[in-house]
Amino acid sequence: MSPKEILKVENVEKRFGGLKALNKVNLSVYENEILGLVGPNGSGKTTLINVISGIYKPDAGKIYFFGKRIDGIATYKLAHLGINRTFQIPKPFHGLTVRENVEVAALYSGKQCLKSFFKHLKNFKFMEKDYCNIEDDVQTALSIVGLDKFQDKQATQLNTSEQKLLGL
Repeated sequence: MSPKEILKVENVEKRFGGLKALNKVNLSVYENEILGLVGPNGSGKTTLINVISGIYKPDAGKIYFFGKRIDGIATYKLAHLGINRTFQIPKPFHGLTVRENVEVAALYSGKQCLKSFFKHLKNFKFMEKDYCNIEDDVQTALSIVGLDKFQDKQATQLNTSEQKLLGL
C-alpha cells in the first residue's frame, strides 16, 4: 500500500512587485514523511511556508491538503485543519502552563471545531471520528515533543528550545 499524500503544492508562484519569490514550486508531503526546506537566505523558504499556511495568497498554482484544494482559504480556517506555522521567536501564552498552552491549541483546532469548516467543503473527509478526546490529544502532543515532564510549569519557565517545542 502506497503512503497517503497529505500536502501537495503545484506550480505555486508568489510575486512581491517585480520580484518573483516563488517560481512554479512543486512538492508533496506523504504520511509519515518529514520534509525539510533548505536553501540560502532569500531563496523563498519562508515565503513558501507563508503561502501554504495562508499568510500570503499565491499568485498562481494550487495547494491541496488531503486532496482538497486549500489555497486562498483564510488562515483561521487552515488553523482549524491543523495547518499553521511557527516563528523563529517563540510566543507562547506566558500566563499559562505548558499543558494549558497545548490545550488552547487542541481546543481551537479540535475535530469538534472542524465540523463548521467542513460544511463549506463538500465530500471532505479529514478525520474518521466525529469527536476528539482533548485530554488524550494533549497528552500525546506533550509526549511527542518531550514536554510531558514540564506540563505543570509556566511557559515562561521554559528555555528558548523548549518554548520552540511548545510552539509545535
